[in-house]
Amino acid sequence: MKEIFSYLRKIISLSGSNKLRLLTIFLIFVMQAIIELIGIGLIAPYLELIFNFEQSVDRVAWFVEYFNLPINQKLLIQYTSYLLLFIFSVKLLVAILLNYVIVNFVQNRRLLLAMRLLDSYQSMPYSEYKHKNSSEYIYRIQVLSYEYANVVLAPMLRVIGDLTVGLGLIIMLVIYNPSVFIMVCMAFVMIIMGYDYLTNSTVKSAGAECNLSSEKMIKHTKEAMTGFKEIRVLGSEAYFKSRLQNAIQEFIKNMTKVQLLTLVPKLLIEWIFIVMLVLLVLSDFRSYELSNYLLTTLGLFGIAAIRLLPMFNQMASMLLSIRASKNTVDILYKDCNTHKRDESTASSGQKVDFRSLELKGVSFGYSNSTRLILDDVNLTITKGEMIGLVGPSGSGKSTLLDIIMGLTLPSEGRVLLNTKELKTRTD
Repeated sequence: MKEIFSYLRKIISLSGSNKLRLLTIFLIFVMQAIIELIGIGLIAPYLELIFNFEQSVDRVAWFVEYFNLPINQKLLIQYTSYLLLFIFSVKLLVAILLNYVIVNFVQNRRLLLAMRLLDSYQSMPYSEYKHKNSSEYIYRIQVLSYEYANVVLAPMLRVIGDLTVGLGLIIMLVIYNPSVFIMVCMAFVMIIMGYDYLTNSTVKSAGAECNLSSEKMIKHTKEAMTGFKEIRVLGSEAYFKSRLQNAIQEFIKNMTKVQLLTLVPKLLIEWIFIVMLVLLVLSDFRSYELSNYLLTTLGLFGIAAIRLLPMFNQMASMLLSIRASKNTVDILYKDCNTHKRDESTASSGQKVDFRSLELKGVSFGYSNSTRLILDDVNLTITKGEMIGLVGPSGSGKSTLLDIIMGLTLPSEGRVLLNTKELKTRTD
């Protein structure tokens, strides 16, 4: 349970804060739920008017008297038919509006997330940037932000909307026939929770492997194309093709697992519904002949099932999608919160009137190595001078330039620009 709340907190954090838009979505959810309940709530009286007119009139006698309606089966069916058409037409318009608002909100969240990631990457220390492949950043900004918006956030919002409607439908079904409802719900909950428990670790592992192999696909593609000239000269096409092929095959294997495991709950739910329907009919048939009440019950539960089955399907799929996308959310949350832009050290973009640059006792070595790349370097450059750095590969030429440009801090010593100490713009 703690893991679930932590995961939800990360999802909400990545979505940013837009209280007005979230309030708008919630109000539309409530409006949709009310319209849905009124529409489906009329199904049972509507069917009773058709199959059991006398009993239905007794139940709604107060309504007929209050509105001074004629006690005529054909007229009452006609009025109820028009009312149902009107309610479900309004429901259609509200559903279209709700989906538009959700899609617009989700895609804007993706845009903001991509910008947050880019800002975080541009704020990271240069030393950290050098130790990663740039394809990782491209993949996370382009692919993982899309996955977060469309595989995690959008389904979650739709499930919240379905739950708003579903809760009202559940209360209505419990009131109408509690025994049938409890029997169906117990079967659904036991099978879906059992399935989620059995597939939990497999889905999370397959989702993480999908992300890893996707990063490799972008990395190997980039290497194969950026090194086009050298690869052609050396005849190494087969090597890079093999690496890309292996990454794609790994992705296909894990994505097949995720998609198959996500599809199975839908099939299970449909099967459960049919089994419950058959058991209900057979139990009524064995006790006495098929009753009008059974027909009304089947009609009401059938219409409710049209709405509830997709909701249960989506909830089951969402559970598995969350499991599979946990690695994605963890990566995005970490990347968005690891590096914060420090405006005090960021480049102002202003031109500097260069007069002199001085290095005093500059040494540099990586934290994971005892070897110094630069050892007690002293250098003075004044305006108008032209300096060349000569040395074999790995002697520290690029590292020295990184320190001069403020991209890397020296392990020891100072760098003075116009007699003022130069601070790094990234650490």
